[in-house]
Amino acid sequence: MKFLSPITARDLAESKALYQSILQTDGQVRFVRSGDTISRYDIDHIIPFTIWKNNDLWNLLPARTDLNNRKRDKIPSPALIDRQSGLITHYWELIHRHSGQRFRKEMQSALLGYDTSGDWQAAAMRALMRSCEELIGTRGFEGWDN
Repeated sequence: MKFLSPITARDLAESKALYQSILQTDGQVRFVRSGDTISRYDIDHIIPFTIWKNNDLWNLLPARTDLNNRKRDKIPSPALIDRQSGLITHYWELIHRHSGQRFRKEMQSALLGYDTSGDWQAAAMRALMRSCEELIGTRGFEGWDN
């Protein structure tokens, strides 16, 4: 049996390459926080890596470079996630189609647990909002709402 060490680095090379190949075929790339179309982008952690050492595909989305640098270690507010849930779900479904088994395993492990409801997107969105709410409200991390 092989044991994996905890993730300690922001190694996003594989995820970035996957996103770039998918986004090239998807057409427009949109910044999740605002919905604006962007031509240059970073791959951003929804929940910052410094807070939760997680490079799962569901936790990575395209972001405007300048705003990504300003956001730093802030947590997206549940209101922001709710407002942009359609676009987040759009990217999750794209990644799911192209990297199904990995995406499903990571989503199940981190957000869905044993939720067997048919609407995995809505269940995952609720779990993400709860996680962000907990990080901001209980653990005291700074929120980000735009």
